[in-house]
Amino acid sequence: MQGDKIRFLFNPRALDKTAKIVSIDAMALMQMTKRLIAGGLFVWSLSVLPLLAAKPWDTLTNCMLVENRYNDGDSFHVEHDGKEYIFRLYFVDTPEDDLSFPQRVDEQGRYFGTDRDQTTYTGVAAQQLMKHLLAEPFTVITRWHSAQGRSRIPRFYAFVRPTGADLGEELIKNGLARVYGVRASTPEGEKATEYRARLLKMEDTARLEKQGAWEYASPIAAPKKRIPKGDLRVVEIPRTVATYTEDLPRRRLGELQRGKRVRVLEEFPDGWVQIEYDLSDDEVEEAFCLRWDLSLPDYAPATAVRARAVP
Repeated sequence: MQGDKIRFLFNPRALDKTAKIVSIDAMALMQMTKRLIAGGLFVWSLSVLPLLAAKPWDTLTNCMLVENRYNDGDSFHVEHDGKEYIFRLYFVDTPEDDLSFPQRVDEQGRYFGTDRDQTTYTGVAAQQLMKHLLAEPFTVITRWHSAQGRSRIPRFYAFVRPTGADLGEELIKNGLARVYGVRASTPEGEKATEYRARLLKMEDTARLEKQGAWEYASPIAAPKKRIPKGDLRVVEIPRTVATYTEDLPRRRLGELQRGKRVRVLEEFPDGWVQIEYDLSDDEVEEAFCLRWDLSLPDYAPATAVRARAVP
């Protein structure tokens, strides 16, 4: 009997009043259930999402550098309150100090325009500067986010502050590191994008003053052919630059190497720049990148400015 009722209610030819009432009740029940679920999720979010928010910064004072053969300019062992940790700097990457990872050395060399010997020499100099600045007690500020690593001791990302300075910034200013790696808003609340832009300005200054690795940087080769400028700004890329898609969210397309010449098509207030560049004599590609990577001025115009030449 119950089966007969179910078949009746779901029979498309059954148009009697009872079927309509049951159908309406079912729809109302479904709507009410959705509201209850949505309400429950909202209440759950109020109680759980604060727990998922960014961890607060922990400040470790009076830290001491621990000698270890695996220490380098941006990653090193630290002792605090009787415990040993490994910390890895946010935002910066110092070159390898030997050829244990030749592919990585080559990739770093392409960024600076240096050969293997010059790149590893810069890595040794970065380690020496790190040791000099951390010879006295210093401060580590961390959220305990894992930086992985191969040691049995966990490694965490951090800002490291010797007295009156920031280790990452000092490495950049001296041309012993590149702006590269994991980013985070600073403990002072500066947004990651804004802080990275400031670091790139420091890197540009070091490059122009030929500090550290930039002293050995090979000259950028002259273009093989003249690029018609028209009304377009032509920029010579000063470092390895990541390129991204136009559609949002932007996906990484690849990289353009130091010395590549690109033409700026359009600049946007949020820091993105649309560029084009030659792939071959008869092939051109467009992409997006960040204006600071091109060493353009800090901020875009108040409104988007189209720079494409008018035919």
